[in-house]
Amino acid sequence: MMDGRVHSIRSALEESKFLNTQIFSYAAKYASKLYEPFREAVDSSISL
Repeated sequence: MMDGRVHSIRSALEESKFLNTQIFSYAAKYASKLYEPFREAVDSSISL
């Protein structure tokens, strides 16, 4: 829980009645193929 961010996000979702909404880790999103064009644009790479 980075500085309570997950708790804050979860609380806001639940207050807005989004009870079954999953929170996706930034690390998992960044490692996905969908982010590849953005990594290429900033000349960044990851090692898996």
